[in-house]
Amino acid sequence: LDKAVTMEQYQKICEGFIREIVEYIRINKREEDYIISFILDYVENHYAEDIYLNLFAEKLKLTAAYISSYFKEKMNVNLSDYINSFRIKKAITLIENPQNKNKDVASMVGLQNINTFIRLFKKYTGYTPGEYKKKHFSD
Repeated sequence: LDKAVTMEQYQKICEGFIREIVEYIRINKREEDYIISFILDYVENHYAEDIYLNLFAEKLKLTAAYISSYFKEKMNVNLSDYINSFRIKKAITLIENPQNKNKDVASMVGLQNINTFIRLFKKYTGYTPGEYKKKHFSD
């Protein structure tokens, strides 16, 4: 700025400086995606509860359609598949304990219907819970 003699020179220097700052912020900005963060945190902390799309719509004050398409776009998986996959990963750790029965594990991960639990478990692991236990945890 000390080298600027005319108003035009001063303006060009300032504009160049502002462009550099904007570009630096654009490149280095780590934008927090509050929608995705909220959903991921919620699922992690409430997976044993009933979780549904309209719940997120209510909590985030957005439409269910918007949340559904936004989540799919950002995460490359639909929301229900993400939730179910998360639950099955939790279930895998719970079935390591031979005292945990399948119906108890299903309930612990938020799936109240045992048939739904078995179907989803097989979908995500390739095995029923019983087959998985035999394959991975038998002595």
